[in-house]
Amino acid sequence: MRPDASVEKLAQLKPVFGVRAGDATMTAGNSTPLTDGASVTLLASEDWAAQHSLAPLAYFVDAETAAVDYVSGNDGLLMAPTYAIPRLLARNGLSLQDFDFYEFHEAFASVVLAHLQALESEEYCKQRLGLDAALGSIDRSKLNVNGSSLAAGHPFAATGGVSSRRPPSCWPRRRPSRRKEPARRCAR
Repeated sequence: MRPDASVEKLAQLKPVFGVRAGDATMTAGNSTPLTDGASVTLLASEDWAAQHSLAPLAYFVDAETAAVDYVSGNDGLLMAPTYAIPRLLARNGLSLQDFDFYEFHEAFASVVLAHLQALESEEYCKQRLGLDAALGSIDRSKLNVNGSSLAAGHPFAATGGVSSRRPPSCWPRRRPSRRKEPARRCAR
């Protein structure tokens, strides 16, 4: 955030996406800045880490991917995570409320808000996801506790590594353990 930012100045920013559709709301004020960045993520077995005297920061337990047809306008651009989350939870016998922290890649605040609204919507979950009820709410105090991409910037070449590292970075106050924590990723 720039030191001279104000609500009045933010309100004057012109939208940059969705202008032709007439419903544009994303501006430079509510989107991530483009930043330089680099990231390294080491994925290894627990045995390999022990052999090399490395203490795991996190355990990668499972993953799910999804894609949407946003061209037809039926699925909504960037809504793929809402399809992946219930499948991942069901496969692991978990609920949305079973986690200590949640990391949503937040290139645009509106995308995270749309995901949260969709997961809380009985209509969306029934019609789009084929569920019996809404998936539920996420405790906002556990969401993007280190600020997410809106705070840190969006280093395009390093987004995946940076976002997969972000949740465990809040653990040093505690002993790292096999905590249940999703590393929810944006669709690429």
